[in-house]
Amino acid sequence: MAKLTAFFMAVYLFLAGFFYGDAPTQIEIRESPFDNGPVVVQVPHHPGGVFEEDGKTVTYYHVSQNWTFRCKNTGRPVKGESHYYATLSLRPTQPDQAPLRLLYVSDDALGRDVLIKHGETFSVYSSFEIPADAPAGVWTVAVSVYGLPEVVYENALVIV
Repeated sequence: MAKLTAFFMAVYLFLAGFFYGDAPTQIEIRESPFDNGPVVVQVPHHPGGVFEEDGKTVTYYHVSQNWTFRCKNTGRPVKGESHYYATLSLRPTQPDQAPLRLLYVSDDALGRDVLIKHGETFSVYSSFEIPADAPAGVWTVAVSVYGLPEVVYENALVIV
């Protein structure tokens, strides 16, 4: 059954290529956790884990489970994955702040190929941990979906 589904998806994408030509993939983020103002996080929030990075031990704390981003495909059909995660990066808003390295968390669920048609809405998620020694401050959040250019949310995350 999976091979048959993959075959029909390939045929559909091939035929859609005639209609869309070389049109780019276009996905818009329609809803995000930052739409109603900044998200405030107190560190430590929930205990996370201890990991070794670059020869030193770093403790991380869990920030949020499954931040949801509602998206809409406004371009050509896209072959996606049913269990796709958005990529986030935190950028300092003050010149003297250092960037924060996030540790992404996955739930190890197996995804399957899906076809995201033009006009279709769907959700992607993000779950990550931040270092326990993360400095308090305001951060800009950049979000990328399916490798497309980042959507930037200025002053979207506050660590207290």
